[in-house]
Amino acid sequence: MTAVIGTSEARPHLDELPGRVARGETIIVTKNGAPVAKLTPVSTVAATEDARRAVEEMRAARPKTHLNGLKVKDLIEQGRR
Repeated sequence: MTAVIGTSEARPHLDELPGRVARGETIIVTKNGAPVAKLTPVSTVAATEDARRAVEEMRAARPKTHLNGLKVKDLIEQGRR
């Protein structure tokens, strides 16, 4: 669940916000209607960073070979024959 609150609304409730975030809520804080901060649970941030790192590792590990102008679609069709 995501909540959007303005800075003037957030200020008197700052002591409540960490508890809400710890329970899984994401809070976007706005100033003059523009987002300025996003509070998310640490586990969500860590999971996102882990996923990004995994994708980067997979991209780095993928072979750098070329198909000599062949398209994957053509190779699939050739394999079906």
